[in-house]
Amino acid sequence: ENEAFAGIHGTYFCPPDYADCADKTYVYYPPVFNSALDKMINDDSIVFHNRPMIVQTTDGQMHYFHRPEDFGDTLAAYEAASGLTVRAAIGNWPSLVEDGVSVVSHEPMEAAFYTLGTRGGLGFDDTYFYLVIASNATVSNLAEIFETLGVDDAMNLDGGGSAALYYDGAYKVGPGRLLPNAGLFKE
Repeated sequence: ENEAFAGIHGTYFCPPDYADCADKTYVYYPPVFNSALDKMINDDSIVFHNRPMIVQTTDGQMHYFHRPEDFGDTLAAYEAASGLTVRAAIGNWPSLVEDGVSVVSHEPMEAAFYTLGTRGGLGFDDTYFYLVIASNATVSNLAEIFETLGVDDAMNLDGGGSAALYYDGAYKVGPGRLLPNAGLFKE
C-alpha cells in the first residue's frame, strides 16, 4: 500500500500476546520518523531512548548516531544544528556494528539478547542498505553477520514473531503479528 519494493520490521513494541502489554498494545518508545507524515514519532523520547539511531537526510546521506547526545534532544534541534532535513529515521537497540566493527560487547545487553532466536537488523555502507533476518541467532551472531557483510553501521531491530522481510511484492519472512512500524524502501 506504500509502494515499497522492500521493507523490514521496526522497533520493539508491546504486542497483544504479551500479558504485561494489555493496556499498552502496539505502543513503542524508540523514535521513528514517519516519512509519509513528515513527523518524528516519539520525538520527546529521543533522550529517554538513549540508544542508537539511523537517519537518512533529504540529500540522500546516511547518518548513524551511537547515542542521542550525538543527534540532539529533538528533531528540530538536529535539523537546526546540522542544517540538514531528515527524510527517515529509526531508533532501537543495541548497536551491532559501528565503523565496520562489532560493538555488541560494549553495549548494554539484556538476557534475551543471549538466547537463540529470530533476529533482524538494519545496516548500511556508502552504497547499500542491508536488511538481515537471521534464524537461530543471538544478537552477537547478528552483529557478526553484518560485520562479515562489510557494513559500516548496523542496528538491531525487534525480532521473534515481529521479524518480517518484504521484497519484490511478497513477504520472504513473517510477520507473525501486526507491526506498529517498519522500515520501507521505495524507488
